[in-house]
Amino acid sequence: MFSGNLPSYGFANKVQGVFVKTKDEFKVIVDLPDPDSTVACEREARRLKCEEIAFSSHHYCADFMEEDVVEPYLQFNSKFQSRKQVTLNHEEQEKLLSFGNKEYLLNKEEKKIVLLSLVDILFAYSYNHRTTYGEDSSEDSSECAWTVNKLSATLCWFQYFKTINDVIKTCIRRSLCYPLYRNFKLSLKVLEDTTNILKGGRKQIIKCLLHIHKLFNESEPRYILNELYIKDYCIWVQNLSDSRIENLIESIQKVIINKCDLNLELEELETAAILVQKETDEERLLQQVMNLDIHSKNSSDEEEESSSNESDYETDSESSSETETESLDSDDESSVSDT
Repeated sequence: MFSGNLPSYGFANKVQGVFVKTKDEFKVIVDLPDPDSTVACEREARRLKCEEIAFSSHHYCADFMEEDVVEPYLQFNSKFQSRKQVTLNHEEQEKLLSFGNKEYLLNKEEKKIVLLSLVDILFAYSYNHRTTYGEDSSEDSSECAWTVNKLSATLCWFQYFKTINDVIKTCIRRSLCYPLYRNFKLSLKVLEDTTNILKGGRKQIIKCLLHIHKLFNESEPRYILNELYIKDYCIWVQNLSDSRIENLIESIQKVIINKCDLNLELEELETAAILVQKETDEERLLQQVMNLDIHSKNSSDEEEESSSNESDYETDSESSSETETESLDSDDESSVSDT
C-alpha cells in the first residue's frame, strides 16, 4: 500500500518500502544509504557530495592531456539505426511478451519524471556501448552492468529530475567522476548517442532497455533494478507516442552544457595541466640541450686529446730519428778511426 509518509522511488516514483528489511543486500548497487527514509531533496544533496569526493582531478587531467587514449572511443561509430531499420529479434520479442501488458495511469508530473529518467538511463547505456565498442562479452558483462548502474543517478540514487537541463548536467558530471575514461568530449559524444537512440524510435529504445535488463539479470543483485525500473520501462515505452519522443529529442538538443556548469573546476584544472605540461616540455628540452652541450664538450676534449697524442707521437718520432742518426754518425766515425 502506498503511503504518503514514506519516501518513494522506482518507475514513476511509485514504489515504497522495498529496502526496509533487505537494504544491506543491495548496498553494492545503490549508493543511497537509506532509500526508505531519505527524502528526494536529501538524496540529491548526498549524491552531489559523493560525486565531489569521487571526482579525481589527477584522473581527469590525465585523460584530458592523453588524447590518444580517448580518441578511439570518440571515433567509434555507434551505428544506432534509423527508425525504419530497427527490428526486434526472436529472443527480444519473447522477453517482451513475458513481461505481459500493463496500463500505467500517470499524471502529467509522473510522465515527465519517467521521460527524464529514461534519458538518464539511456545515457548510462550509451556510455557503456561506446567505451566497449558495442561489444560486451559474457566475461565483462558484470563490468558493463556496473557502468550502467553507476552512471545513472536514477538507478544508483533513485534520483528523479524536474528539468532536462538537470538530467544532462547530472549525466555528464557522473561520467567524469566514476568510469574508466573521464573526458568531457567523450561525454558529449555519449549524449549524441543518447539522442540517436531516441531518434530510432520505440523499438530502438526497447532494444537498449532489454539489453540493460539482460545485463542486470546476469549481475547479482542488480535484478532488483529490473523490478524497480527496467521491466516497467520496457512495457511503458511500447505505447510511447512518436510526438513525445520528438519533443524529448528537441529538448535535449536545446540544452548547452558548459564545463563550468558541472561545478568541478574543469577549466581551471585543464589550464593548470597545460601549464604543467608546458613546463615539463621546457625542462625536457633544456635537459636535451644540456646533454648536447656535454656531448659536444666531451667530443671537443677527445679531439684535443687525440691531437695532443698525435703531436707527442710526432715529437717522439723525430727524437727517435735524431737519436738513430747520431748513432749512425758515431758508428761511421768509429769505423774511420779504426781504419
